[in-house]
Amino acid sequence: MTSPGPLPPDIAFRRLMEGSPDYFVAHNADFERHFFRGGEIPWICTYKVALRLWPDAPGHSNQALRYFLDLACDRDLAAPPHRAGPDAYVTAHLFAKILDEGVDLDAMVRWSNGPSLLPVIGFGKHKGSKWEDVPSDYLRWVVDKSDLDRDAKANAKHHLKLREEWRS
Repeated sequence: MTSPGPLPPDIAFRRLMEGSPDYFVAHNADFERHFFRGGEIPWICTYKVALRLWPDAPGHSNQALRYFLDLACDRDLAAPPHRAGPDAYVTAHLFAKILDEGVDLDAMVRWSNGPSLLPVIGFGKHKGSKWEDVPSDYLRWVVDKSDLDRDAKANAKHHLKLREEWRS
């Protein structure tokens, strides 16, 4: 039997809203929101939550976290990566692991609505360095003078604020 193919957007939307869900969960919720806003229902981004819970993971993609955390995923259902069904399956297992860690749902929503708290710098002369190891003058440049994205600026601000708190 062949698959009927993707659902038209109006049918997919109605199915997602069945039962009045409390949350939507996606591994990159910012990306998913481009296709489906979800109304007033809050989103949880497992990518942003994982960055906070496991900053030292070798990667934060669904598949990298699947192996790093040794998630009990069925190999056939988890593949191929970067397809809606397998990615949703792995994300569900990752979310279950996050819930097992005891993270508060309100905190997850708050983290998901903010910028990604990146463990290392992905650009420039400090590429690959941990944010906490970068000189303050470089962090101030990122915040005040660069044209870098929201996440880079937010990470620089975050680490500058931490340094101010440590000095107090």
